[in-house]
Amino acid sequence: MKSTRVGGLAVPGARRALLFYAEKAHRDSTILRQYWLDEQMKLRYARPLVLRGPYLLQGLLRSRAHVLYQFRRRSSDSLISVVADTLGRTVAVHRTRRLNPAARGPQYTSLDLPNAPGFASTVPAEERRYRLEYRTPDMRLAWETTFGASTEIVASAADSSHLWVMVTANALSRHPSSQAVCLDLRTGKELGRANIGPTASAWVPAVMEVGAGHELLLAGYAFEHAASRARTGDLFYLRLSPEGKPVAERRTALARTAELKAARGGKVHWTLVQPEADGDVRLVGETFQSSPYSACLLRSMFSIGILGYSVLRPRDLISLKLDPAGVVHDVRVVDLRQERGSFVWPTYLQGRILADLAFQYGAFRYRGVNSSSKNMLVLRSPQQVQTLNLVTQQLTSVRQKPVVGDVDVWHVGSDFMLLYQQDAGRRTLEVERVAITAPGNAEASRQK
Repeated sequence: MKSTRVGGLAVPGARRALLFYAEKAHRDSTILRQYWLDEQMKLRYARPLVLRGPYLLQGLLRSRAHVLYQFRRRSSDSLISVVADTLGRTVAVHRTRRLNPAARGPQYTSLDLPNAPGFASTVPAEERRYRLEYRTPDMRLAWETTFGASTEIVASAADSSHLWVMVTANALSRHPSSQAVCLDLRTGKELGRANIGPTASAWVPAVMEVGAGHELLLAGYAFEHAASRARTGDLFYLRLSPEGKPVAERRTALARTAELKAARGGKVHWTLVQPEADGDVRLVGETFQSSPYSACLLRSMFSIGILGYSVLRPRDLISLKLDPAGVVHDVRVVDLRQERGSFVWPTYLQGRILADLAFQYGAFRYRGVNSSSKNMLVLRSPQQVQTLNLVTQQLTSVRQKPVVGDVDVWHVGSDFMLLYQQDAGRRTLEVERVAITAPGNAEASRQK
């Protein structure tokens, strides 16, 4: 059946995967078909979600055991949020006040918190401020807190009881100011707050996760005096207690680290920070080259316009570990020159800003690490999906890109991955479960 949108989502907390398609909205109703699968790709529940009136699916979020669909009514900017459980049953419906897309200041955004029991979102408030709201799965408002003007939440991470948010002012300037704030998920009480980086330096957060003891694990880019939008600087690593106290803090100069020669003189985009069972932390990133091109166009005798475009090319993959004190060890730099693609943006952007945008569009190749051996990474290049053994540095092809459509990675589990293959012309989506341990010989389970 034809659909206006086909998609899906993995819900690791419930060991479920969701496939859906939204039928073309009519004046009377909008129908979204839900198909809930288990980890073996067996269909467990199939239920339609019906709304009265014409709606467009705007977004999809997950919690530990629920999903939240965000619909926007046609010819309107009001939102309706519908929460469903992993049986496909509608748990709650919540309507959000009409928004003005032309208004300046913060807008309505939602945080993806797959380990939390509920959902968090930011809502515009007066004087260019915004509120952070946390709602239970039945969309009951559990708590709210207001943040200052001219700030934004640039990252978030949560476990089952604590929520960390990174609040930044002047995020794209050369002098950003970031604070990590820890909140109690049940009450919204602020448990701790910490400034990021020394006073005289500029530290730009890149990746964050919640570790043991509800600590924040944070890595990013460190600069002297002012942040560069073109370069990615040194590596900083920070561990914070829930009270906002530094547990570990270290800055590493990549250009002076012998094992990181691939990053010397180049740029690194950090993709993942993840706690390991032995107390270490794994950090994964990719080096890249960026080339912004610009040209001046004379509009008149008194004004000059700037035209341009930007190109980013991923280079090598970096995997390293950080011990509890933040010392770098077990560095692996893998040359992926045969798997390079390029990302082109039609305006002039500097390197670090371009890399963040390229990551949002899936241009970098890293997709996940299996949680059993910890030494097998999953990559997706423009040509294929592969596994990378960090010990042997062997690349193994899992699936080639189809002639028509595309293939990508949905989810990486303990010893398997979920792939999806989409045919845009036929508007179909096929999900496949592939074992990571022996992808060449694995029996794959599929669902359409």
